[in-house]
Amino acid sequence: MAKIKNSPIHISGRFGDMVFCNGSERGPYVRRRPEKKEPSTAQLSNIRKLQLAINFLYPVSQLLALGWKESSKKTAVAYDRARSYLLKNSFNEDAEVPQISYKNVTLSKGNLYPAAGLNAELQDTRLTLTWLPLPALIRPDYSETTLAVYQEELQCWIYFTRAGTRADLKLDVELPEGLLNGTLHIYLFFISDDRKQASLSTYFKLEKNDRT
Repeated sequence: MAKIKNSPIHISGRFGDMVFCNGSERGPYVRRRPEKKEPSTAQLSNIRKLQLAINFLYPVSQLLALGWKESSKKTAVAYDRARSYLLKNSFNEDAEVPQISYKNVTLSKGNLYPAAGLNAELQDTRLTLTWLPLPALIRPDYSETTLAVYQEELQCWIYFTRAGTRADLKLDVELPEGLLNGTLHIYLFFISDDRKQASLSTYFKLEKNDRT
């Protein structure tokens, strides 16, 4: 950095590899523009992870606002908490390039009991999910059923809210035909009537050859 002395002209801006500045205390001076560094492999990987996380979660941000009930002092927005969780816990560390581990994705987080024994079957366009009742010592729960389905090849979501209750032990929905030709990642969770509590999401995977 060099100071410009005895100049009646105040120059500012970039010229070649030099930057002319006008400081309020130091007056006019010139400094060399810092060299642009190429991002490291680790930085590129983190950038790719962040972009994947955004592309994956942003389409269901409204759903995350319903289901992510875990309190946090650092971040108040459910989408940001879910994205942070995804970046820390839901990537396949063994993959050569960043890759989401769909079975480790969490779309909801709260104190309600999660679905146990989840099973999914697809016949034509009809998706049927079943789960086990709550343990006998837990009082009946009529929380609303929420379902989200991600089609991996098309990279798109479809989700259903207020689709039934936990006590039904079953959910039937119709899927668009365009979603059927690929791998389906299914996430089921429950939301209380007052919208103040939710369960952890439970995951089930349907491959193309699993259909009837």
